[in-house]
Amino acid sequence: MTGITAAIAYGFSALAQIKWLVFSILFIWYSRNTGHETWVEVWGPFLLAGAALILGIPVYLSMRAKLTRPSPVPPYSITQRS
Repeated sequence: MTGITAAIAYGFSALAQIKWLVFSILFIWYSRNTGHETWVEVWGPFLLAGAALILGIPVYLSMRAKLTRPSPVPPYSITQRS
């Protein structure tokens, strides 16, 4: 029962990844076929992706600053039982 329940979550996760893959391919395809000059058709998708990356850097840094370190793992001792 646990395996089936976990498989449902993994299935939805896989579908979400496929959705993002298709979205990315369509984004590049339609960005290249805009009817503008060649420079925009070739470099446009890369410039948009670079702009998205640059916009994401401040978000990443602000979220990283809020992270806390996890507590250390206690040492594991093996005791012998007789």
